[in-house]
Amino acid sequence: MKPARLFATAILATITLCSLILLARRHKTRVEEAKVRTMLAQAHAGLEGAPDREERLRTNEEAVSEAGNALAGANDYLWVEAEQLRGGKDVKIPVDVHVEKVVFGVTGILRKPEWNLTDPQGQKVDARQQPGRQADLAEGAMLNISHPATGTWTLHVTAHDNIFIFVRAASNTGFDACEMQPDGGMDIRLSAEGLSEAQFRFFSEDGFPIGPWAEVPKLSVSSSGMPGRQQYRYRLEAPKIGPFRVGARIQDLHGHLLQRVCDSLTETAAADGH
Repeated sequence: MKPARLFATAILATITLCSLILLARRHKTRVEEAKVRTMLAQAHAGLEGAPDREERLRTNEEAVSEAGNALAGANDYLWVEAEQLRGGKDVKIPVDVHVEKVVFGVTGILRKPEWNLTDPQGQKVDARQQPGRQADLAEGAMLNISHPATGTWTLHVTAHDNIFIFVRAASNTGFDACEMQPDGGMDIRLSAEGLSEAQFRFFSEDGFPIGPWAEVPKLSVSSSGMPGRQQYRYRLEAPKIGPFRVGARIQDLHGHLLQRVCDSLTETAAADGH
């Protein structure tokens, strides 16, 4: 082969190789971004995140920013569940007067679940007509609504997949901690402007209740560190099976009823030992 032709061939091969490398890198970036969005939805739902979560957070700022903006300030949970769904189901979400913003999120493992939302007046909320309020995830979506109507919202989900459902709120009332103790009891801390009564109930990972609602006397009241909010401490006897979540049904000083869920799953000592 003549030197000139050999040189031209080398140039073409180099250009082709560089193009393939760039395409591969672009594809990898998109795959990583998709994984991050799914991971974020899972992590914000109180579920176990990916083992390389911190690295993904550092290297995927755009994906993190989009999901983070939708969830900004919504640190209290109205509902969380994870289950294998085969068909459709309705999830009833009570939204109270203390909620300033609510974020509804649904994700799957294999594909995006189908879901729609109905407000307390029975009107369907069309996410496509809510510009700037929906954040798409790799295998699902989140919809945030400011100043939501008080009452029971209905989330209808249809899927044949393992799904994650979470509803987060920006409010002045919520769990600060759910901590399992070596003796099988749980230390619970709630923050609120004023709390007259609280009942607690345990829920399985897929949202089914474990036992009835039970009223527990508070052990202490102290400053939460936030203006206008007090921290209330309770002690619960945990169920002997796990994992589970803790739900609270709260009455404030004005007689308003609220419901909150501790986002994290808790394993009992007995479950850990098997």
